[in-house]
Amino acid sequence: MVSIFERNSKGTSKKQIIAFKLAAVISLSIALLLISTLCFAGASVGKWDVTMINPYAQSGTMTGGLTVDPIPWAKIVGTGLPGTKGPGFGNADNLYCESMAVFNNRLYAGTAYLVSGAGCEVYESDDGSTWTKVVGQGLAGTNGPGFGNPNNLGCLNLVVFNNRLYAGTGNNFGCEVYESSDGSTWTKVVGQGLAGTNGPGFGNAFNITCQSMAVFSNRIYVSTVNPFGCEVYESSDGSTWTKVVGQGLAGTNGPGFGNASNIGCQSMAVFNSSLYAGTYNGSGCEVYESSDGSTWTKVVGQGLAGT
Repeated sequence: MVSIFERNSKGTSKKQIIAFKLAAVISLSIALLLISTLCFAGASVGKWDVTMINPYAQSGTMTGGLTVDPIPWAKIVGTGLPGTKGPGFGNADNLYCESMAVFNNRLYAGTAYLVSGAGCEVYESDDGSTWTKVVGQGLAGTNGPGFGNPNNLGCLNLVVFNNRLYAGTGNNFGCEVYESSDGSTWTKVVGQGLAGTNGPGFGNAFNITCQSMAVFSNRIYVSTVNPFGCEVYESSDGSTWTKVVGQGLAGTNGPGFGNASNIGCQSMAVFNSSLYAGTYNGSGCEVYESSDGSTWTKVVGQGLAGT
């Protein structure tokens, strides 16, 4: 399969259009990362003036006189610390600590490893200070880089469901999902080598990232980034998956909740007994709400007024 990030030499093609759309998503992520970095560097961003009091404490004053009290921070992973406490948990190519979850009284952190073919990593800690690599370089099988698939460049989500820890990846050939009952031994439930909605990208290789995960009404939900409209899948057991938003469905169950310009379902959250989903859309993000995880109503977006 040709990477959807590659240029097609036969003029403007679907793959180029896909690349342009995905570039917009990547640019947005980089911009947010830069803003966060500037804040910790003591820069002025928007209406916030952030001043470093010491390396691990900050205060801010918002225009209008609102003062935020200093918050003490202790560096537990980063520059100047040894071993897995060093930058990138000891691997400086881990540019992002992309996801975190608490499972079995341990803290888990997933990384994005943006070196092509290198594979994401996962670390665990029982005290938040000392870290052990459970997925990554030097380990074998599904404990190897990228859960054994080095094309899994990012562990983008970690969520606990039915007493198991689930990890969703970013993969140019179709995202993957892994589960673990102990945080150490991992089983692939979506990805290469599996069929149907258990195949790469839940059976659609254009689903290149498991962009968000949520647990709602005794089901696990996973949303994707897809240049033809994001998709959402649900499972009651973490193994068998049903598409509730995406290609082949109609109305707000269609690709991108019925708007193919919603190429990413960036976030999901449970509120007031409903599941909410927020999208990336170059013309303005949208938000959808569902009381059952299957029927969706637009609450923010095109065709609606005010906020």
